Amino acid sequence: MNDNTKREIDAAVEAHGKWKHRLLTAAIKDERNLPVADIARDDCCQFGKWLHGIELSFENRNQVETIKTLHAEFHKEAAAVAGMISKGSKDQALQALKTGAFIDKSVQLRNALVSWKVTLR
Repeated sequence: MNDNTKREIDAAVEAHGKWKHRLLTAAIKDERNLPVADIARDDCCQFGKWLHGIELSFENRNQVETIKTLHAEFHKEAAAVAGMISKGSKDQALQALKTGAFIDKSVQLRNALVSWKVTLR
């Protein structure tokens, strides 16, 4: 399971790292039809589907619960930025992509995932 978990973590770090670029591109192109409700869901992305199905054990319970929380918060903040873009608040969205909750949650999620991977044998 650890090799599979490591692969899932690597894929999650890469996929969630691409969100900033996607949102930045959407803001610059003034895309108004973003699927905000879907972006807000933490169980729609590949990692979220896997994470919600993972079996908790004594060893991984704390890390998995922390990552589930951070992952949900990340999607909430990504959806908030997408909502700004969809409503035409381009400047506000661009600012949110530089500093603020989206960036904070992105960094926290990445750090938690990397820390989890380090603990796997």
